[in-house]
Amino acid sequence: MPEEKKSEESNVTKRKKNEEINPVDKKMIKFMESLEKDDDSRMMSFFKGESVLAAGYPYFNENNLEDLKPTVTSGHVNNVSPSLIQTSCCVQSGFSGGPIFRISNSNKVEVLGIIASNAKTETGACYPYINMAVPTRAFLKIIQHFILDRDETRLSTIENNREMIQSQWRLLPYRSKI
Repeated sequence: MPEEKKSEESNVTKRKKNEEINPVDKKMIKFMESLEKDDDSRMMSFFKGESVLAAGYPYFNENNLEDLKPTVTSGHVNNVSPSLIQTSCCVQSGFSGGPIFRISNSNKVEVLGIIASNAKTETGACYPYINMAVPTRAFLKIIQHFILDRDETRLSTIENNREMIQSQWRLLPYRSKI
């Protein structure tokens, strides 16, 4: 095991067990801790038309957690930008926070992004086959640094209120500044 990976793991195991971290953040951190450094560049490259899968829990029943299994749907990457992946996977309520992923030629799961939302009309009607995910590349380095130093201010840098990014998430066309 490389020295860098060992020191990263030792920093993670040194953290206090009673730290107050959001449960969703804990799951994300656990996932990020499990990634191998070699996977970084592969996870960050994908293309329009590529086959992908989405996973989530649309039929969650808190009374029957032992039998809880994810629903997995297939689709394609419809659109790609530095801050957004749009896919045609059938995504329903309960998928948010789940992965958009692919299976590599060597049968490894490669997470490309985290599901954020479906496209909706002004009346709130949902289009389950048009959905958006945050690309892994948008938060990978931030999470890796957080794992090492536990500086929670790093997590706030994930938020982005730039007009261009907000327009992409609203599915508005690009406006030239000319």
